[in-house]
Amino acid sequence: MRIPASYLVQFPEPGGYLDFARFGPPSFAVVDASTRLVEASAAAGPGTVDDLMRQEPRAKAAVARLCRTGADHVTLLPNTSTGLFQVALGVRGEVLVSAGEFPANTYPWARTPGVDVSWLPAGPVTADVVRAALTPGTAAVSVSAVDFRTGYRADLAALREVVGDRLLVVDGIQGFGVVDEPWEVADVLVVGGQKWLRAGWSTGFMTLSDRALDRLDPVLSGWTGAADPGLFDNAVHPVAEGAAGWSITNLSPIAAGALATALELVELAGVRNIYARIGARLDELADVVHAAGGDVVSAVDRRAGILAFTLPDRPPSEIGAALAQAGVTATVRCEHVRLSPHASTTPETVKRFAAALRGKTPDVGPVTSGVDESLPGDVDDFRRLLVERAVSSVGVPVELMKKSHKTRVVRLLDDAGLFLIRDSVDHLADALGVTRYTIYNYLNETRG
Repeated sequence: MRIPASYLVQFPEPGGYLDFARFGPPSFAVVDASTRLVEASAAAGPGTVDDLMRQEPRAKAAVARLCRTGADHVTLLPNTSTGLFQVALGVRGEVLVSAGEFPANTYPWARTPGVDVSWLPAGPVTADVVRAALTPGTAAVSVSAVDFRTGYRADLAALREVVGDRLLVVDGIQGFGVVDEPWEVADVLVVGGQKWLRAGWSTGFMTLSDRALDRLDPVLSGWTGAADPGLFDNAVHPVAEGAAGWSITNLSPIAAGALATALELVELAGVRNIYARIGARLDELADVVHAAGGDVVSAVDRRAGILAFTLPDRPPSEIGAALAQAGVTATVRCEHVRLSPHASTTPETVKRFAAALRGKTPDVGPVTSGVDESLPGDVDDFRRLLVERAVSSVGVPVELMKKSHKTRVVRLLDDAGLFLIRDSVDHLADALGVTRYTIYNYLNETRG
């Protein structure tokens, strides 16, 4: 199944951007949702705060659907580190962690009293490596779903089998929304939303299995994680049931709305479709590296969205400078250069990368999503352009349109994702000369 155009047109990142493993530029829909929620907070009225807080259950529901769990097993977080520190404080005993993990996965365990860290050797965390390190005192194994350096995708199902009844703690930030992993086998899954999910900073979530909820003590649990948090009776309440008990305080409803919007876009496209498109771009980038005489030093068989490479007789710093000069954004480390495309990465970006490796000035300009290079960068102009094209495709002037024509316009714009953008119903109603309620009726008819 092809990835929907209504997903691709949401992303305006410039040509040459190959750094989603570091940060994923948010979509039009995420920016629009964040702006709408900020504007709502600025025009505060009697029901404003209650309305804003409805973004949290919306985000939790989207997480639950993608993780194949219940919303009562989900809590929202501002970042990955917060969740991992919360979990570490609740563990007692030995924890296996790779010394080669990203520091967000090592510091919580190293800093927490009561945890005895056993460091696994740097390298892929495989079932065999874990099996050899397990002891009767091992309480948990902590692992990244995708290694930030090599892109190696851990076999979570195999790790679950080896770990047995111990806790399996997974940092999914480099894989969630990119690869369709069995996330439900993790006892704890922690994900930040600023990379591949493209939800922006200060977004994220944690899921906890029944085993984790039973064994882990939510030491960092605040007033919003208590039973009856809205009852102010001068008493300290017991911890709430489920993942709700892991809440520390109210998080930003603006961040929750951004996360919910980003997750719903992932659902729209389908994780497998996103991965298929990323995989195709990785293959193209690998071909460019090989044609330049370089080596791909990242995972090939078990990869997600990361490609790391080296070139003979050219240090990574020199390669990085050439890429930056050509307008290619990548992560440069002392040992290699890391590329990380997304589903919206275009063939033009691959050409720009190839030209940079050849030492030539790339003959390509900024692009958006590969759907149409003429798409505007402004949300209002983008909305206007979509409506104009839909009306034009129907082939009947608005003043002569009958219901069937207007219904077709609504169907085309629904498929294009127009209604993911704030105020689009009102905009289209004005353009077609009908009421907003008529647009909603047309939507109900076309969606069946």
